[in-house]
Amino acid sequence: MIVYEFGDLPTTTPAPEPMIEVVPDSPVTEELRRRGVVHPVARKLVAEYGENHVTVRLEIFAAMIAGGYKARNPTALLVDIIKDQEGKYAAPALSPALEVARPRVKPRPEPSEEDSRTLSQQMDAAFRALPPSEQAARAVANVKRFVGKELREGHVRGLLRALQAGELDALELHNGVTRAASELRLPEFAEALRAAYDDT
Repeated sequence: MIVYEFGDLPTTTPAPEPMIEVVPDSPVTEELRRRGVVHPVARKLVAEYGENHVTVRLEIFAAMIAGGYKARNPTALLVDIIKDQEGKYAAPALSPALEVARPRVKPRPEPSEEDSRTLSQQMDAAFRALPPSEQAARAVANVKRFVGKELREGHVRGLLRALQAGELDALELHNGVTRAASELRLPEFAEALRAAYDDT
């Protein structure tokens, strides 16, 4: 007689796979990525220098490009502007509009308040010279760049409707979100837009 004995199967269940929590990037990090900075470098720059510092340096970079500066490698220029601690690049004036900044080899005195005001007025005038539809498009694009994730499509439609109807000034909207980013007031700015403009 042959007797077969079979071992019992293990009763313990396999340990569950570890859950990986994906932390969404901040708007500033995403803006760096849109500008060509690789993800790890973008996160490191924001973590090392802070969102406010990186936001201001992004505006310097944008102003330089808008002012006609030709960079061989725009992404490398942007990273250098963020890391600069020697004053190679002029900081934008603390005004609603961006100051046109160009790189310089040697440090020079910061522009006077009058010079900054003149530059701001020139930037405002250039914006005002655009067709109304282009002004509205640029203003909404700037809002979406900084607080797009905080708004629904209905809010964006409401903004566009208010701009087209002349109920909202495109320049004030464009400069307002830039100023809110520099002052770290983006959550409050987004909340105000949600409360005032909804076309759902």
